Amino acid sequence: MIKRISAEEFDRMPLHGQGRGSAAYNAILSLKVGEAIIIEKKGWKPKYPPTQIVNKIERKFGMKFIHGALPDKRMMQLFICVWKILRK
Repeated sequence: MIKRISAEEFDRMPLHGQGRGSAAYNAILSLKVGEAIIIEKKGWKPKYPPTQIVNKIERKFGMKFIHGALPDKRMMQLFICVWKILRK
């Protein structure tokens, strides 16, 4: 199936990086300044946690992010269940 898209739609789609197949890696890398994402642990498949991937992207590409884990509100403890990442 082939679908025609606009230039704006193309710009919003993350591209597959060289040697990096993780959807999370590409989603973080494609963030524009002021954009943010939330990653839930239940959907997390890669070997490394998001904070480690963000730190690697910051070092490699010189990008800056605000990131960290949110507490699990159901258990009222600081288990990592959700990460938030904002590009600044």
